[in-house]
Amino acid sequence: MWPVVRHELRKIATLPMIWGFLVICVALNLMFASLHVASIRDDIDFVGRTVAVAGTRVDGGFAGRVRHLPESRQREDLLRALEGDVRIPTGHDITELGRRYVDLLYSDERGPLANLMNDKYRTLAEHARAMHDSGMSSDLYLGVASERIHAALFGTVLGGVTWEAIAFAVLAMLYALGRERLARTESTVMSTRFGRRIVPAKMLAAGMIGVCGFLLFVLSAIAPYMTAFADSPIWGMDVSGPFNRATTELGEQPFLTWTRFTFAGYLGASAALSFMLMLTALLLAAVAGTLCRSMAAAFSATGLVMFAAGALPAVCAQNGWWEAYHLIVLIAAGPMHALLTRSMWFTDMGLKALVPWQESIETLASAIILAIAVKMACRRFRGKDL
Repeated sequence: MWPVVRHELRKIATLPMIWGFLVICVALNLMFASLHVASIRDDIDFVGRTVAVAGTRVDGGFAGRVRHLPESRQREDLLRALEGDVRIPTGHDITELGRRYVDLLYSDERGPLANLMNDKYRTLAEHARAMHDSGMSSDLYLGVASERIHAALFGTVLGGVTWEAIAFAVLAMLYALGRERLARTESTVMSTRFGRRIVPAKMLAAGMIGVCGFLLFVLSAIAPYMTAFADSPIWGMDVSGPFNRATTELGEQPFLTWTRFTFAGYLGASAALSFMLMLTALLLAAVAGTLCRSMAAAFSATGLVMFAAGALPAVCAQNGWWEAYHLIVLIAAGPMHALLTRSMWFTDMGLKALVPWQESIETLASAIILAIAVKMACRRFRGKDL
């Protein structure tokens, strides 16, 4: 099998479109990430100076220590922010937050989703209580710019990388499976039992190309941050700091994750989930490429499924049809739901999630289901009359 895989790798690697896509995306990632680094450098440098004088923990004496810093716009902004509510949410605060979400769903607090929503916030309340007692979630993180920088990095930059990786992986998979049709050699190659057995090798080769593309896209996007802020203390600080907020159906609320994440840990976990999303798209393309008669039809089918999986829940959320929203997400739209809520990964997500870690669970479940679908599609292809 491996000689066939190597041969298929060479065929994909010699396609100019693959290299053009790769080079353009890597160049764009480096450019946009470098521009973002330049725009936030002053904020990150100020965080470093603040930590050196006042420490990472926002406690009762933090404001007094900040006043020892030289006067600057960032110092005044931080002091003004410290006059507001920067306390760590308690378990009671989170329980009340859950009740407010249930009130948004049902006026009498009764309904199919009410129990799941209450259970989710009880679980989060227990975690918040532990974090409050230990003081572990009171880190400065990225200072008063936490919400802005966090949303830009994980929502826009890493989100763009995920979309690039998905498009690249789908392109590689559909080209690998459609190469014989494009070359008009399918009737010859696939006419024998051995010939049809090369389809898994084609999928494996395309998957390897997709993984390499994903790694290049991620590295090109985060390299400017790692280079510019290598010595910054931000990498070890908790992303659930008091200045980081999430915007949900109730407005702004604390950015509370299901477990403690440092900035570096959250970046790694987000990259891992992005990889799983790329893998589900790759498997979906493998199913479409095996079952459809042409590369164009397979590409259209893959795009249509992804568009519908993203558009239907969005329409339901826009109109407040939350029961239909979660039904669609449960049945068919898990990966797209995760992809479209990327700036709130590993948090409660407000009304957009019913259970802890939902974006991770639904992506993993979809990958398993699609892997089974790929196996069934290959079996059907081996018995199909060409």
